[in-house]
Amino acid sequence: TVSTYLDYRRSLVGNFHLIYGSLTGNERELDPDKLDQNLNFQSGIMVFGLNLEYNFAHFFPNPKPVLRPFVSVGIENLSFDSKGDLKGYYFDQDGTKIESAYNYWPDGTIRNIPWKDRNSGPSYVMVRDWNYETDLRDLTVGAGFDSYSKNTFAIPVDMGIDFHVTDRVTMRLGTSVHLSFTDYIDNVHWDKKLTAVTGNFNNDNFTYTYLTMHLDLFSPPRVITEQLKFAELDEFDYDLYEDEDGDGVFDISDDCPSTPAGVEVDTLGCPYDDDADGVPNYLDREKESAPGAFVDDNGVTIDDAILIARFNFPDAVPRNELPLYLEGTFAGPQRLTLADMPEKFGQLDLDGDGY
Repeated sequence: TVSTYLDYRRSLVGNFHLIYGSLTGNERELDPDKLDQNLNFQSGIMVFGLNLEYNFAHFFPNPKPVLRPFVSVGIENLSFDSKGDLKGYYFDQDGTKIESAYNYWPDGTIRNIPWKDRNSGPSYVMVRDWNYETDLRDLTVGAGFDSYSKNTFAIPVDMGIDFHVTDRVTMRLGTSVHLSFTDYIDNVHWDKKLTAVTGNFNNDNFTYTYLTMHLDLFSPPRVITEQLKFAELDEFDYDLYEDEDGDGVFDISDDCPSTPAGVEVDTLGCPYDDDADGVPNYLDREKESAPGAFVDDNGVTIDDAILIARFNFPDAVPRNELPLYLEGTFAGPQRLTLADMPEKFGQLDLDGDGY
């Protein structure tokens, strides 16, 4: 499994998982009327998929408590290849090794002839070799039944508990249930053509319990490093590490020292601003402003027409403010008079003062 955190609280985890293994089932029936139900199968499986995990971080003040439960659900692709151990060998009275199908008897033995033919000739005891040599789908199709796909989807549901050994090592004890969309993994299914052995309408599911070790390779080391620094200090000035606004970040490294009580902050002590519009989440009335949008003090996008109006200055400089403007802009000899301008611009000197 490869995992990544999906939120800043690290409560949601995305997982990509790959599973390789086998499923095995054996049925032993001693009732003389049900000997044809002595079935077995072994199916190699290959599974890969995605799942979303929730670890209840919202309920734990410590970001990494010693014990923490988790649940997850997802979707996966499941490939299987079911085979059966249906035949083996026996040795006749001459010591000759002869291949034969297994025939189960009600006394618990396996023999070379069926129980119903027990009076037709000598029977020899066989021992299962546990070699799953027969492709069960080929056997089913060969008997005239419908074929089926060896590939399907499944829904994995996991639950368990995590034990945090160190900042980067976690042990996990869990149970995984896989709900498949097929009833053919064990080759026993409901079919109206079948008379002796029939399955039900339910799909095949499988479950297992596991103990694993998780190694955190990619989390930013800053928080871990700071925790180690303080752990290594035998004595330090507590006044230097006050937290005036109570946001969990010491004042010495708090970039936003006056955060209101109860507001969630990042490792720098600043309120979160998910849409990066400059207005923190707790004041933002529009949580998902478009990137680069102009917003007001409430974080709400300003309409383009309003922006144009705000940046449009259609009025000329008032006459009584003109000297200040000219002194600041066209100081000294840069002032333009009629002597400096082409004669055709004289009509612009409406008051005849030569400027």
